[in-house]
Amino acid sequence: MRTAATLIDRGAQPDVLYSFVHEQRSLGKVLLTGRVLSRTQTDCDGRLVWIYADTDDLKTTNAGPTETEGLVNQCLTIAGSEAAFIAIQLPTAQIKFSLRCRPPYNVAAVAERFGGGGHQLAAGATLSGSMTIAIERVVGEFRHMLTQEP
Repeated sequence: MRTAATLIDRGAQPDVLYSFVHEQRSLGKVLLTGRVLSRTQTDCDGRLVWIYADTDDLKTTNAGPTETEGLVNQCLTIAGSEAAFIAIQLPTAQIKFSLRCRPPYNVAAVAERFGGGGHQLAAGATLSGSMTIAIERVVGEFRHMLTQEP
């Protein structure tokens, strides 16, 4: 807070900085976001929510894999959701998973089952194989997590 106050005292304009950081997106990211969110899926009575982006999505929208950052968090805004993931098909044909959850669950344990890691509320892993099979495997682990006593 003191640093922010110092920056404002030196001429920083919070509204301009906010707009630059939080309100500026590439057209590719906006198009990718719409495309990916339009096929949101749920399981476990809506407690698990997931989305995916494949290489066709990235090519069609002219977006890069890094422009998927933050999309998984949209899944947790859905009422009743407790866990979420996004699966992103990389140019290497591997599938990168970003996992999120709300307490008391632990997605790091899910990620570790696939050789990944992270912390309790945010973790990740990369799987080989087809998107469909990789998603099925991850959904299975989330089902197990969500049906256990935390």
